[in-house]
Amino acid sequence: MPLPEPFRLHGTDTQPGVEQVATRLSERPDAGPKSLLVKRREAAKLCGVSLATWDRLDAAKKTPAAVRLGQAKLYSVAELIDWINHGCPDRKTWQAMRVRTCGRA
Repeated sequence: MPLPEPFRLHGTDTQPGVEQVATRLSERPDAGPKSLLVKRREAAKLCGVSLATWDRLDAAKKTPAAVRLGQAKLYSVAELIDWINHGCPDRKTWQAMRVRTCGRA
């Protein structure tokens, strides 16, 4: 399955970085405290895809792994930003990259 256009962005001028994602978060209508962890819908929105596409990518292990808190499936905003800036690799590649750079998966 080819990745949607937002996942094909390359180069520093076109990649959504910290500033762009922070802007998207600050434009949220609830304008409450900014979360470090977001639900699937917000993760999909931050990455520029529909929830259905996000769920397909997640099922195919093409997104970062979610954190489970009870029944909630949450994604780290910081990890999503880093993942996008590294070209949106599949989950296995991403975890290997994180082990090499951070020493943790």
